[in-house]
Amino acid sequence: MRRYRLSLVLMLLFLMATVRVYATHIRAGEIIAELLDCQSNTYRFTLIGYTDTGSTVLFGGGEMKFGDGSAPIGFTPGNPDFFQDLGDEVALNIFYAEHTFPGPGTYTISYREFNRNASVANMDNSVNTPFYIETQIVVDPFFGCNNTPVLLNPPLDRACVGKAFFHNGGGWDFDGDSLSYHIVVNKQDVDMPVVNYRLPNVYDIETVPGVTNEDGTGPPTYTLDPVSGDLIWDAPGTEDEYNIAFIVKEWRYFPDLNEWFQMGYVTRDMQILVEDCDNERPELTIPEDTCVEAGTLLEEVIRADDPDGHRITISSFGGPYELSSSPATYNPQPDDPVNPQPTPAFIDFQWQTNCSHVRSLPYQITFKAKDFPDRLEGPSLVDFDTWEVTVVGPAPEGLTASPLTGRRVSLDWNQYACESFAGTMQVWRRVDSYEFEPDNCEVGMPDYAGYTLIATVPIDQIDYIDTNNGAGLDYGATYCYRLVAEYKLPSGGLSYASEEICVTIEEDEGQFGPVITKVSVLETDTENGEIELQWTSPFDADQGLYPPPYTY
Repeated sequence: MRRYRLSLVLMLLFLMATVRVYATHIRAGEIIAELLDCQSNTYRFTLIGYTDTGSTVLFGGGEMKFGDGSAPIGFTPGNPDFFQDLGDEVALNIFYAEHTFPGPGTYTISYREFNRNASVANMDNSVNTPFYIETQIVVDPFFGCNNTPVLLNPPLDRACVGKAFFHNGGGWDFDGDSLSYHIVVNKQDVDMPVVNYRLPNVYDIETVPGVTNEDGTGPPTYTLDPVSGDLIWDAPGTEDEYNIAFIVKEWRYFPDLNEWFQMGYVTRDMQILVEDCDNERPELTIPEDTCVEAGTLLEEVIRADDPDGHRITISSFGGPYELSSSPATYNPQPDDPVNPQPTPAFIDFQWQTNCSHVRSLPYQITFKAKDFPDRLEGPSLVDFDTWEVTVVGPAPEGLTASPLTGRRVSLDWNQYACESFAGTMQVWRRVDSYEFEPDNCEVGMPDYAGYTLIATVPIDQIDYIDTNNGAGLDYGATYCYRLVAEYKLPSGGLSYASEEICVTIEEDEGQFGPVITKVSVLETDTENGEIELQWTSPFDADQGLYPPPYTY
C-alpha cells in the first residue's frame, strides 16, 4: 500500500510537471495573410508564434481553419519554416500555409492550440485554456486586391511594478490602407472568450490594495491609441503574468462612394511578464511630424537618454524600412558591435524618398529605446515614440495658357515627373490671380484659394482646352489656372499645386458684352453692408449673343 501511494504521488508529480511544461510554451501570436494571386484568390498565410525558450514543448500542434468550410490543417510541432531565438527567453516560430478561397466573401482564418501558460493572473484556469487567434480578410473584386497588415515589432518587452509599460505592434499595410487599433478580450475558441477575463489594470485594482499609476495621481490605466497603436499600461501593481490582446483593422477609402470600408483585421494575443525592479525607463527625442516632396533625402538624428545612466540601444521599425524601392535605413543597428551605447545614445536615420513612396496617409516610423540595467536592478525598460512622415508628389511644372477665339483658353504643361505612379491630373481655375506658396503639408488645392475644379484628365495628357463647358469664358475677365496630380488608389495622395498661370479674355470684333470691372467692399455689416460695382456699358453688345431686355 505504501509503495502504491509512493507511485501515485510520483505519478501526480509527473502529471503536474507535464501540464506545467505543456502549458508554458506560447507567449504570443498572430496570423498574416499575403495575396499570391488576385485572380484565383490564393493567399499565403503566415502563422507567427512567440514561444518560451524555457519550455520543452514545441509550437505547432494546433489546427488552422480558413473559414470557408474546407478541412483544417495542422503543422509539425518543432519544425517551423523559420525559427529564431530573440533573447529574453522568447523565440520566433513561423509556419507557412497556402490556401485558395472558392470565391468572394469575408473569411475568418483561425489557429487554436493547447494550452496557455499556467497561472496567468487576469483569467481563470489558464493552464487548461487553449490559445486562439484569428485574422479576417475580405475577398471581393469590387474592393480590389488586398493583403492584411503586418506587425513589425515583436512582443518581447517586460514590465516593472509601478512603472508604465509601453508596447507598439508597429502595424504596416503594404497596400496603403489605413489602420486602426482596438483592445479585445483574449479568446479560447471562435466567439469564446477566456473565462473571467479582466484588463490588467482592472485586475490590479480588484486585487492590489492602494494600487496607483506611475505618478501616484490615480488608479492604474490601460489604453490603446487607435491611430498610433501605442499601448500604455500605467502601471502594473504586482509581480505576475498577464495576457492581453488587440486587433489591427485595415480600412480602404473609395472616393466615388465617399466611404471607408473595413478590409479585415489581424489579432495579436500576447503576454506581459511583470517583475520588481529599481530602474527608470529611457526617454526618446524624435523630430516633429513632417511632409517631404518625393525625391527628398530625409536625414535625422534620433536621441535617447537614460536617467539612471544605463547603456541604451535604439531600434526602429515601420513601413519605410519594408519598401522594395529605396527603403529607409538607420545606423547603428541594435546588433551592431557598438551597441548598447552609453547614454545619451544616437542613431542616424536616412531615407531617399522617390515617386513610389507617395501616398495620402503618413508613414509611421516608430523608435524604441531600451536600457540595460544591472541584473539586480530588474528587467530592461523601453520607451516608444512614433514619427509621422508624409511623402507628397511634386508639383506639376511647365503650365502655360493661351487665349483662343470663341472665348476659350488652351492649357499646356510638361509630362508629369511621377507619371508612372499618378493616375490623373486635376485642372483648377479661378477668376483673378491668387498667389500662394503651399505650406510643408499643404497638398492639393486648399479651399481658401478660391479655385474651382474644372476638369480631371489622364495623367499622360499634357494639354486641355477650357471652353467653360461650351458656354465660353467671359470677356474682359482674367482667368488663372493651376494643376494638381492625383495618385492611384489604394495608396492615393495628391501633389503640391503647380504655379499659377493667368490669361485675360480679349474682345472679339463685334462680340463685346458687359464686363464687371470693379468690386469694392465699402461697408462690412451683417444687415447694412455696401459694395460698389462698376461695369462696361452693355449697349454696344451684340444682341444676338446677348439678347435683351437688359436689367440691373
